[in-house]
Amino acid sequence: LGIFMAVGVIDLYATHRQYLQPKPSQETANKVVGWLRQYDQSTYFMRPLANNSWYEPIFSQGLRYIDVSYSYQLVRSPGGFKQPRFVQALPHYMIQPEDKPAPLYPDVEKVAQIEGYIVYRLKNSLPMAFMVADEELATDAGGRWLDITDVIPVDPFFPGPNDIEVIANGDKADGSQTIGYKLVVLTNYLPGWQLKVDGEKGGLLDVGGYLAGELLPGTHRYVFSYRPKTFYLGLLLCLISLGIVFYWLGSEIRVDRQEIKQRV
Repeated sequence: LGIFMAVGVIDLYATHRQYLQPKPSQETANKVVGWLRQYDQSTYFMRPLANNSWYEPIFSQGLRYIDVSYSYQLVRSPGGFKQPRFVQALPHYMIQPEDKPAPLYPDVEKVAQIEGYIVYRLKNSLPMAFMVADEELATDAGGRWLDITDVIPVDPFFPGPNDIEVIANGDKADGSQTIGYKLVVLTNYLPGWQLKVDGEKGGLLDVGGYLAGELLPGTHRYVFSYRPKTFYLGLLLCLISLGIVFYWLGSEIRVDRQEIKQRV
């Protein structure tokens, strides 16, 4: 038996040895991404030219990757967009090798060149959270995408991995109330998201395939939370299964004890 166990352990190690080796250092990536984190410490989207690389440096610096390469295309609004104006989340910064052309976006600004890489800023990209007038969404603006010149940026907070909090003031600078505005967070509108305003349930809206809610007059706390029912259903099934397993084990232990007593 011991020989078979040893052979199994050796075979397991031989199969997975390649995954146990130290990974090559990403010194350049860490340096470039670290510089960007120090340059702009706000909350924004970014991506390198190859959108399937630099994961560890980006996430370790607390940056937010956008347009990560997937095998399947994400359909943002299966039922179609509800507003004529096209809304699209874009990176605020892009990192590309210096031998590649600049990104094909309007108002691209070169902000740094570090060890063979160039950091570009896309000045017109939408902020991660913003307020926007209904009239801006009600027209296609001649095909022009909604950009930062059409909205009022607000700062989002992330108290947990499935929560987005925004404190927004619905009053104008002159003290008058905003009427017909939406608060938008550039996170995909998917089943399971819910909105609470000052702790009370609010109406979750879909703006261009992203999370949104009606902007109320005055200062309010908006919390978007991802609480899919399927998670709680799966949790319930797991707990039931565990209960059955423990009941079965307990029954087996009681039977064994009775047999031992009878033999004694």
